[in-house]
Amino acid sequence: MVGDPGITFRQLEQLIAVADTGGFAAAAQSLHLTPNAVAQSVTELERILGVPVTVRQRARGVTLTPTGARFVERARALLYDAADLVSESSEDRDTPLRGRITLGCFAPLAPTVIAQVWSDLAREHPGVELRIVEADTTELVQDVLTSRVDAIITYAVNLPPELHTVELFGARLKVSLAGDHPLAGQDSVALEDLADEPLVLLDKAPSGENTLNILRRRGITPRIVHRTEDFELMRSLVARGAGYGMHFLGVGTELSREGLPVVCRPVSPGNERESVVLAWPRGVTVPRRVRAVADLARASAEGSAIFR
Repeated sequence: MVGDPGITFRQLEQLIAVADTGGFAAAAQSLHLTPNAVAQSVTELERILGVPVTVRQRARGVTLTPTGARFVERARALLYDAADLVSESSEDRDTPLRGRITLGCFAPLAPTVIAQVWSDLAREHPGVELRIVEADTTELVQDVLTSRVDAIITYAVNLPPELHTVELFGARLKVSLAGDHPLAGQDSVALEDLADEPLVLLDKAPSGENTLNILRRRGITPRIVHRTEDFELMRSLVARGAGYGMHFLGVGTELSREGLPVVCRPVSPGNERESVVLAWPRGVTVPRRVRAVADLARASAEGSAIFR
């Protein structure tokens, strides 16, 4: 029989919050507690463990010791497994979905994907709390493998084999052009017709390298005038005639953030397609509420031309 370790899930949750926020005050705010209560909880946890897991400095806040960093990663996995256990125990019961989902999303996808999922989830499953982490794919992969997030939404390209993926939808390659561009009036645009024009490269990993690989396969060496990780900055520069942009998601408006005309056209031939997936570590059974997110994302994609 396994003995009682004397550690509570609440203590683990509070230590993880301190690790994520870098201080007792910020952790307390996120957990709706007092800073003193969180500090005392972590102190008691250190007493039980018999080793310090935090370094507390007035100027630098709270950081983790090497032992603390290892402990926090295992604590994340333990809390994740506990949530799975509760979810699995209710699989056969016709009960409303409840609990928290921490979902990572590739930042350029978030404005179009997450907003719809958020509103649909609130309507269909009001007992589920959704938290979003936006980052590039490299960061998201690390986050999901270390249980900082439950699952991630991103492009399937370059994902490691340690992740299980479920396709949400397939996105077709598109270009953005200034409203007065000679090709703006066409239904679709061949990349070869843009070969001599400057490119405003959307360079949020893995989008930048993927874009360059697509152009290389078509024998095009682009003249990059600017690299940006911001989708709206790319569109604004395109609207002002700096060059063309490439991306996979559509856009629901033909105006830049400044109100200047910028159009989105599919690339022809239309054989360039990228899968947008929900991913989590292999061997992990995700809770029903995570699978509900996948269902809602698929449904929203089927009903919107932005995703096609």
